[in-house]
Amino acid sequence: MKIEQKETFLPTYDTYTYQSQQEATEVYYKISNYDAITMASVYQKAFSEAPWYERYCCTTCGSFLKEPGICTQCTSEVIQKAYPVGELVSEYFPKMLGEYAPGMITLARNRGKIVGFTTGGMVTLENIVDRKYKNNPFLLADITRRCDIDPATIIFYDNETCINPAAQQMGLGRELSRQRINVAKELGAEYICGRTINMPWLRLKERQLTEAGYSFTAFVPSGETYQVESVLRRFYFARQNK
Repeated sequence: MKIEQKETFLPTYDTYTYQSQQEATEVYYKISNYDAITMASVYQKAFSEAPWYERYCCTTCGSFLKEPGICTQCTSEVIQKAYPVGELVSEYFPKMLGEYAPGMITLARNRGKIVGFTTGGMVTLENIVDRKYKNNPFLLADITRRCDIDPATIIFYDNETCINPAAQQMGLGRELSRQRINVAKELGAEYICGRTINMPWLRLKERQLTEAGYSFTAFVPSGETYQVESVLRRFYFARQNK
């Protein structure tokens, strides 16, 4: 009987940092087109699975759907697959890096092929709300009140972490998160924040940030409506202990 041997998983990590939007653009365009397309594939696959299920997108209102059909938000029938590769490579990824600077990107590879990545960088809290929550003033007020922070304060934002589902449960997420925290500390980040509907990921962030010397809180901001399978998205905030 022939016994098949499983391929050994040998992840390596490449971290790039940048100080400005221009440097972020230069870093991105040093990545080969093949690697950028592979990143796009990882992004698609990661967000098409639990807990997001962002497989299709309504071209009318921008809502994501698990299955194609009539949009549950605006009843439009104009639906396309979410996150087209071309748009990710040529538009979203350069913007993703440039909007958060100083910042970083870490690429995780297995035998040379990208299987995951993480990004983040410095930005004011009010700009995060403007970009991510469509400038909701009530939500911004709730976050600043709960976190006792001025909206103009510069913080490190945990922007994106994506892992190919085929490479999950291999410790990639834990290591990518650890490396991002390390860079944030090197950049002098007194505050780190992010948002997620992934509860296991949230618990990991709490453990890692607490171990790194930060206090940690997470909550559903007043005015937050995004949810998947009845799980509302959380905002988390970490403050470096004095």
